[in-house]
Amino acid sequence: MKIQAALLLSFSVFLFANSKPAEGARFEQWLPFKLSEGVVACPKISPDRKVGFIDRDGNSVIDARFDAARPFNQGLAAVRVKGKWGYIGHDGKYAIEPQFDAVGVLDYPGNDPMDFSEDCAAVRSDNLVGFIDKTGKFVIPPKFTSVWSFNDGLAAAQDRFSGKWGFIDKQGKWAIKPTFADALSFSEGLAAVSTKPRGADAGWGYINKSGSFVVKPQYALALAHHEGLALVLTLDSGTYKGKYVDKKGDAAFTNVNCHGSSAYGEGLAPFLSDDRKAGFIDKFGKTVIEPQFQEARTFSEGFAVVRIDDGQWGLIDKKGKVVLSRSIR
Repeated sequence: MKIQAALLLSFSVFLFANSKPAEGARFEQWLPFKLSEGVVACPKISPDRKVGFIDRDGNSVIDARFDAARPFNQGLAAVRVKGKWGYIGHDGKYAIEPQFDAVGVLDYPGNDPMDFSEDCAAVRSDNLVGFIDKTGKFVIPPKFTSVWSFNDGLAAAQDRFSGKWGFIDKQGKWAIKPTFADALSFSEGLAAVSTKPRGADAGWGYINKSGSFVVKPQYALALAHHEGLALVLTLDSGTYKGKYVDKKGDAAFTNVNCHGSSAYGEGLAPFLSDDRKAGFIDKFGKTVIEPQFQEARTFSEGFAVVRIDDGQWGLIDKKGKVVLSRSIR
């Protein structure tokens, strides 16, 4: 699944490639995603392009020896070595040896399907996607074109024959038949789905676990609810405008254009000012941390990852103070 890149400026996850970045490659390729289970990925480009993990105090806990890394979830982190993905524990040892291809999302604003969720993770094998358990055994065989993570007992999946999206249960059976042009994971009881092909201006809305719309299709893009609010985009005279809506589709506030924002975490959400600086707003749209960073991630475990300059990132607290900074060089 590929979401329009122009809509996701601040939404990419950390992916650190072996080769030189492609022409025009975005800074998100090296920016860590979040502090999770007490550690955060720490990339370096010198002497080799590798990534390891440090704790919130900056102490190295897992040596930089991977080509790419995802945050820890349920005790495991997806890592890439020589083009294949596996999973490590907090001791840095492989729980599942590198053997899988990426699911192919990896730049979505939130948990990637390769992250463990509800005790399983999505991986690609022979160009199809299935789910493995924490031993690396397939519990749902690879038979889908693409998927999202399990949440609320269901996972969005793309049927390889029709190309349509629906939702499967833990047995891999269709709980909601594949009838949608696009879909994201359930979160807080609702899932964002689209009835129109990508690029349409008003195809996204929200369904419940019965598959019925509770917020009718009306958005150019709709993301998952976090802490009761979801970011949606509308297209107005050729300009994308972002806002946060509740589970009824009502706007939480209208004083901020949230295009370029991300999910709420611990009561705050990153946003971009008119001069493209990143700060944080609360659930009323009030600026809590003034825009000053080149980019900002969602808060997790009391801290947020920010991009300070072209080669430096750090962790900030909820007052906006940089408590840890690191250079990628």
